[in-house]
Amino acid sequence: MNGTLDTGIDTDSGTKRWTLGVTIPLDGFIPFSQRAVAISAQKDSLESLELALENAKSTFSTNVDSALRKIKYSQSVIKLRQSSVNLAAQTYSMSLDAYNRGSKDLLSLQTALDNLTQAKVNLQAEAYNLICNILDLENTLGVPFGTLIK
Repeated sequence: MNGTLDTGIDTDSGTKRWTLGVTIPLDGFIPFSQRAVAISAQKDSLESLELALENAKSTFSTNVDSALRKIKYSQSVIKLRQSSVNLAAQTYSMSLDAYNRGSKDLLSLQTALDNLTQAKVNLQAEAYNLICNILDLENTLGVPFGTLIK
C-alpha cells in the first residue's frame, strides 16, 4: 500500500486544504490479472513438481524391491545349481568307475562329463546373474561400486 500526503495547499479563501492519496494494489485479487495468473502458474508448477517427486520416490522404491527380489531369486537358484553340480559330479564319478570296470561304454562316460560341465556352466552363469543384480542395486541406490559385494 502506497500513500501520499501533501502538506497544505493555500486556497483563495486563505484556508489550507489537505489531500491524502492511498494506492492499494488490487492486482493479486483480480482473478485474471497478470499477477494472479503468474501466482496460479507457480502453484501449478509446484504441484507438478511435488507429483514428480512422489512418482520418483515410488519408482525408486519399486526398483529397489525388484532388485532385492532378483538377488534373492539368484541366491536360491545358485543353491539349486550347486546341488545339480554335486549330483552331476557324483554321476560322473560313478560312470567313470563303471567305465573302468567295463560295464559302461565311452559314450555314457562322455555324456556324464558333458552333464557335469553343463551343470558347472549353469552355476557360473547364475553367479554372474547374481553379481549383475547386486551391481544394479548399487546403481539404483547410488552407492559406490563394490559396496554391497564386500
